[in-house]
Amino acid sequence: MCCWRKENEFYYLMTHDYPPLVLFEEDKKTYYMALTAYDKTGKIDGFLMFLREQMVKTWKRKKRPTVKLNMLL
Repeated sequence: MCCWRKENEFYYLMTHDYPPLVLFEEDKKTYYMALTAYDKTGKIDGFLMFLREQMVKTWKRKKRPTVKLNMLL
């Protein structure tokens, strides 16, 4: 049973000077396909390309307006 989790991947990336990114729900299938391709071939290029795409998508996504706690009370 594997104990490696996505949180571990992101921790590793961030501690090695990569920016944080979000894996979006709509890209979950592609994420697993990229991991499977790496697992079968040992080539990480496809997975890195997926991460780059997610990074761009993360930082281009429009921010939602922030709601302050005192506004909710």
